[in-house]
Amino acid sequence: MQLVEIKKLDLVTNSAVIATGVKKDHKPVIQLIRKYKSDLEEFGRVEFEMRPFQTDGGMQKQEIALLNEQQTTLLITYMRNNEVVREFKKRLVAEFFTMRSALAK
Repeated sequence: MQLVEIKKLDLVTNSAVIATGVKKDHKPVIQLIRKYKSDLEEFGRVEFEMRPFQTDGGMQKQEIALLNEQQTTLLITYMRNNEVVREFKKRLVAEFFTMRSALAK
């Protein structure tokens, strides 16, 4: 799974990737983003978009939050640390670093 993507010449991740990475449902991650949206927006506008996803009942759409590197870093510091969250944080930091280095070339 790709953790970081390029969007409008910036590196971002999204709430679905974060939820999967920390092994949580998407709903509590979106709730955390909404709860701390003003904090996150100190580092840029939090964007939302609708993305399709497959369910047993067919295609559905889900609201996804797009977060830049600073917003993502802040959000994951608001999450409770456990082994899964810590491992995901390390992978995410490494992926942002790798993508930033690739963009600089």
